[in-house]
Amino acid sequence: MLAVTGRSKLIGRIRQNGLLGVRMVLGIKVHVSDDPACAQGTAGRITLFASYYSVHRDTMRVQLGARCAASDLSYSGSALHVYIARHGAQVNSP
Repeated sequence: MLAVTGRSKLIGRIRQNGLLGVRMVLGIKVHVSDDPACAQGTAGRITLFASYYSVHRDTMRVQLGARCAASDLSYSGSALHVYIARHGAQVNSP
């Protein structure tokens, strides 16, 4: 189980996979683990990319420390829609 920690970082108007969008990076820590190599407290990050406009090729990437690398994952698929808001207003809209 992961817990979000610290501040987030929001970067707008970037290109990824040929699409314009916004990226958010969240700090995370392992909160509970049944993997002895991936101890509680291990730090990492989740990176979310939300494409602008109606084309969604959004992505999510989880990266943990070297000892937890087997738990890293990336996902991008038609079922993933990332919507990022700033002060209640959606950032990844035209």
